[in-house]
Amino acid sequence: MSATPDPRLLSIFDYTYELPAARIAPEPLPNRDQSQLLVYRQGSLQDRRFTDLPTELPADALLVFNNTKVVRARLFCHKPTGASWSCFAWSR
Repeated sequence: MSATPDPRLLSIFDYTYELPAARIAPEPLPNRDQSQLLVYRQGSLQDRRFTDLPTELPADALLVFNNTKVVRARLFCHKPTGASWSCFAWSR
């Protein structure tokens, strides 16, 4: 997958992959700062911890925080043409 500068050219298939359930944490760690952090730099991957994040970021990095709370809500929609689709809704 290569970087695409124009978001209109992105494809969901670029982000579709198999992820075994055993690789997904069912609950957060008691000490959240001990969560795993995967670092990609110059073609190599390193396993780190979230506490390492300050040393991994460049000095001029901009961090944007998302404090949105997710509500499990799936909407099922139907068009007059008969087509159907679904989406997930969230609230703050």
